[in-house]
Amino acid sequence: MSDALETHLRYDALDHKADCKRPAFEIEYRQTTGRRNYPASGHKCTAGQTDEDGYDCDHGNSFSKTVLRVICRSCEQAYRIDGESVSLTSIDLDRLDVDLHPRRTAGLYLYNGPCKNLYNGNPEWVLAAHAENAGHFPVAEQHVAGAIFCGFTKRGAVEWSAVAGLVVDPKQPYNDFFRHSWVRRSADQKFRSLTAAAKWIAEQSAELRAESAETGQQAGA
Repeated sequence: MSDALETHLRYDALDHKADCKRPAFEIEYRQTTGRRNYPASGHKCTAGQTDEDGYDCDHGNSFSKTVLRVICRSCEQAYRIDGESVSLTSIDLDRLDVDLHPRRTAGLYLYNGPCKNLYNGNPEWVLAAHAENAGHFPVAEQHVAGAIFCGFTKRGAVEWSAVAGLVVDPKQPYNDFFRHSWVRRSADQKFRSLTAAAKWIAEQSAELRAESAETGQQAGA
């Protein structure tokens, strides 16, 4: 799965109860150290046994334990998430590659990926979503219109390439590289601006939707 898709897909919002009047979650967490009641020498872990390469698990007699509680005071919907060896780190939103303010271009919503000095401050990639997405984050599979990637000409000028028409193979798991493919690629056609690349995706998306509608009409005839 490309980074553009990995940033968005398969993140689900926690639901409130249907009659919730003030949907807002409060989040609390607790991290403690858990201990096992048997000697480390007798510990057998399904996560991995010592092998010829010296690999072994790192559990021993103690482990970190994290509990996360998510509660809505209005509808009293609650969730509990717990696990072992869970890391909790305070980081800037940019490091999550999260764009909460996509810009509307060519009828699409454009979500910037990480902006790196390698690309002269331009985003490494941009995910394009159909208008039905309404600017929400994250973007769902059915709303993905395409993706745009930053590159350089032989003379060092910034240029853009694009793909459109996401195809999903439901038989493949979500983290599998072969779950997603693209119907159309700009290939040797490069764009001088992000806007031009977005317009190309919009044009390809319109053609693909028209073809899909025509095929559906012929099948129903």
